[in-house]
Amino acid sequence: MAKEKGHKEKLIDEIQMLAQSKGVNTVFTTFLEITANSIAAQMDPEHAEIREARYGEIASGMTPETLEAYARMFGQLCLAVLERQDDPCDILGDIYHKLRLNNEWSGQFFTPDHKLVLSEKRDEPRMIDGGMTWTFFDWSGSEKLKAKGILSTEWLDLTAKARYVSFGGKQARMPLVVSNRGYGIAAAASRTALLCNVRTFGTYLHTAGDGQIDYYFILGKDRDEIIKQYKEL
Repeated sequence: MAKEKGHKEKLIDEIQMLAQSKGVNTVFTTFLEITANSIAAQMDPEHAEIREARYGEIASGMTPETLEAYARMFGQLCLAVLERQDDPCDILGDIYHKLRLNNEWSGQFFTPDHKLVLSEKRDEPRMIDGGMTWTFFDWSGSEKLKAKGILSTEWLDLTAKARYVSFGGKQARMPLVVSNRGYGIAAAASRTALLCNVRTFGTYLHTAGDGQIDYYFILGKDRDEIIKQYKEL
């Protein structure tokens, strides 16, 4: 006779079921925020109105069926906590790893409202060879990329192009690439940096003269805000 699933396993099932239509990242992060707001509203009555307003904001974009699914998840989490009350453990941390979110989120960047704007390619890992590096990005075909030029007002178009985005043999400043999706990439390259956005050859950032891969992800509402943060690096 099959052993009945525990409440943690039932919670994982609920997450995976809803994730079929909404994605596991979205479901898990939304569940965490709903749970945090629900608990905080009970534990901190002074700020309960703020928490309830945030819950209402989240719930307003959901169907009744989706709300019921999150309610079941919360119930399973509470039962899972009771199930382990004599032997406490990090239930959500364990679920995070069982859902492979530790791998799913590697090299991914989101807006504060959980919208994915940039990710490294999962099927093409970073490469380092003889002081040269390659970082492969999953840029969309409609995404517009521009690189900061030598002059303050100069921007180089990178649409379906491969171009050097560095400034001479030794860097006076970090190369900067800006996307129309509201972010910038500042490559921590000491020497040569090239960006390839030609799908036939691959979509990647290449540096020469550095033994490690490093870049800054800069989120901004527009190019001016990205430039302002870039200058503070």
